[in-house]
Amino acid sequence: MSASDAEELLRRLAAGAALAKAARAAGFPSTAAASAALLRLADRVPSISPDSDASPGGGTGVASGERAARPTATSNALGSRAGRATTLPPAPPVQNPYPPGSEAVVLADGACRGNPGPAAYGCAYADAAGRMLCGEGVAIGHATNNVAEYRGAIAALERLSGWGVRRAVLRLDSQLVVRQVTGAYRVKDPVLQQLHGTLVQRVRAFERLQVEHVPRAQNAVADALANHALDQAQGGRASR
Repeated sequence: MSASDAEELLRRLAAGAALAKAARAAGFPSTAAASAALLRLADRVPSISPDSDASPGGGTGVASGERAARPTATSNALGSRAGRATTLPPAPPVQNPYPPGSEAVVLADGACRGNPGPAAYGCAYADAAGRMLCGEGVAIGHATNNVAEYRGAIAALERLSGWGVRRAVLRLDSQLVVRQVTGAYRVKDPVLQQLHGTLVQRVRAFERLQVEHVPRAQNAVADALANHALDQAQGGRASR
């Protein structure tokens, strides 16, 4: 029995129709069978709180008084952006965490409070399936956000090279850095020119390396690592 059928039966009962007649019209052999079906249906359909976060299109209901949990990025998956609540992955090991010959995926991000201001970068290392392996965040002192973005990309590739990784995908949410390193944009700033030259050298050292732009929402772990490093450098003060 569908929910719409149950509602129709209840409307007939409320309108004063005889219980037996309403049950037969709905296809039940008896009033007892109709009542049992309604009870089973009521047990399966949860009520939805007015302030729940349930969204249309395949979401499940949320029990009354219970707020739906928002998705968060975790240390073992590439998830959606979750602000500073993102779980930080473990620090990078000395030994290569990737199987021999496998492709590495690294996401790098820069953070700056003031631009220029206190800055840091974060690097999150994952496998080709998206499983997060480890990560690091490093404060770099007073710098611009673009400098932090470049420093993060360089540090990520240097880490991979130190592990002996030969094939990798570098993902950044900075369109400027991605387009400059791929040659789509010119680099005019003298400081960025030096960093750009270093990054290009690191890219060319790999057997195969692909540089990709990703939305900020897909770079939550690297962002959290960078901001955690800034928090630590600023005496543990909460990040913006």
